[in-house]
Amino acid sequence: MFGVMKNRSCSQTDEQKYEYRLHYCGTCKTMGTLFGQSSRFLLNNDAVFLAEILSAITPNQTVLSQWSKEYQSFNCLSLPEEPVDMPLSLQIAANVTMVLTEFKFADHILDSDRKHWKVARKFFSKSFEQAANALEAWSFPMSDLWHSFEKQQDREHHAAEYATNHHPRQLINFCSQPTAEMTALVFESGARVVGCAADATLTEMRKLGSAFGKLVYVLDAIEDFARDVSRHEFNPFVVAYGLETTVLPEQCKQDVYPYVQSLASVIERALENLAIDSQLAQEFRNRLRQNISNKLGADWQSYVRAACTAHAHSCSSAVKQSAKACANARLTFVQKRDLAFGLSQEYCAETSSIQETVAKFGIFVIAFLLPYHARQAKTRDQIFGLPFNLMAWGALIDDAMRLLAPKPKFAFAMVSGGGGTGGDDDNNPQPQKWGGRRRRKFGEEEPSEPLPDLVETPDQEPGEDPNIRREPDPKKNEPPRSNYSRQVRPGPGGGYQPYQPYRSDPCCSSCLMNCGCNLCANCGCNMCENMVCMGDCCGSDCCCAGAGGADCCGGIDCCGGVDCCGGADCCGGADCAGCDCGGADCGGC
Repeated sequence: MFGVMKNRSCSQTDEQKYEYRLHYCGTCKTMGTLFGQSSRFLLNNDAVFLAEILSAITPNQTVLSQWSKEYQSFNCLSLPEEPVDMPLSLQIAANVTMVLTEFKFADHILDSDRKHWKVARKFFSKSFEQAANALEAWSFPMSDLWHSFEKQQDREHHAAEYATNHHPRQLINFCSQPTAEMTALVFESGARVVGCAADATLTEMRKLGSAFGKLVYVLDAIEDFARDVSRHEFNPFVVAYGLETTVLPEQCKQDVYPYVQSLASVIERALENLAIDSQLAQEFRNRLRQNISNKLGADWQSYVRAACTAHAHSCSSAVKQSAKACANARLTFVQKRDLAFGLSQEYCAETSSIQETVAKFGIFVIAFLLPYHARQAKTRDQIFGLPFNLMAWGALIDDAMRLLAPKPKFAFAMVSGGGGTGGDDDNNPQPQKWGGRRRRKFGEEEPSEPLPDLVETPDQEPGEDPNIRREPDPKKNEPPRSNYSRQVRPGPGGGYQPYQPYRSDPCCSSCLMNCGCNLCANCGCNMCENMVCMGDCCGSDCCCAGAGGADCCGGIDCCGGVDCCGGADCCGGADCAGCDCGGADCGGC
């Protein structure tokens, strides 16, 4: 967990930046007080997201402006001294960071024989033990967390065996499930500790944590794909698709992107259902979308634009507007000068004393060099603390790099078109101020070796068996059709069995994203992917029971069919309550 919820501050207001800074710097300072200065290097953006969520749902929460002066200060060396001065949400986030870091170190030690991971784990061993004891004191299920971690290793060890008779995305879900269980336990337990006793809130926090854990696992696997292949380390995509190259093929992306979108949809719905400020929930959604887009790149952006265009969504224009706000957030030389002069006048008395003159000059220099943080300062002391703030210096270095980087020169202007990359209206393309080769649309080129069962034949009728040849209708002037036969995989007994066809259900068309496809996950259901998602998994009535309701699938993790987990309610709707759902009938779950 390192960057799925990284803050994108360029389009935020100063107040939003202030709130985020208190949680980011607050978690960092809390770690420094509890575990020593060295532990602050382990801080990550997703732990800060947990602190923000817990602060937002805390009953009778303290106003951020009332946090202790150490948190208000920009000085990174100003730390709170007593636990009573530390908000509970920050303490939980700090301790959870240390425990999950220990899991991360242990995972690296098992995956590779590099000694530096063992040295790092030994160096932080006392801090790890201290954090685990603190979480146990708050009734965090530490034994369940370690059990999920061990299950993670076991599933990755048996991934190749599981892949022989399961669809690739089932394997991805199979491997990511233990991580989802860990994060679900963390989010739910954290909510209980801060005082949330309502079952509805705890349920939504568990859903949020589960989907977030899966998303982190999938994005991490995509990001580390080339490195894992070159180092011969485990990566679920290598096993699922039988890959040997260091580049993730296009057909894999076309299969995985709807799964990523379904996870993001679950996270967004959980945020909407939590009792938090609507503007904060929207900020989280924007942050999530921007980070997914940054991690997956241009192909993902093309996929989202195509999906939004097909279903009349507004996210394509939202991405454009956020990008414009980002581009306009940089201050010019004149703006920095005026800002620095205004702050020096505001925080210094109109006297000619040497002390005030020096203070005024100091504020002017600090505010000119570090303007983005200086305008967030609320007192004179906070401005003088900026030279000791690492985030402020990071912004200064970023400004310097932008000045040194040469501006690109293009031989021609790019015209926006089908890719939806520019203009206010994709139907009326406008020339761009930037250029380059036209981006390929998502799925524009057919993969050289299509994977089985990812898409159905274009000419297939709803409910029709794709393995049965259908003769053309002369009245419709249809061209001759080729017999479409699906590839097969080894069955449990060593023989080969064909895949069951995906159900083409009209109910899916009224669900969320990409519901025109015939994959159960694309209906935006409440994690249809948790189970087999073939045949009965999509339900005997319709894939999305309720035809587009808020919870889709009846809120019971889909699988309303006969053979899914051996029950009509899909094992109680709790992802089989920890059972191993790898078997055909969920192993008696």
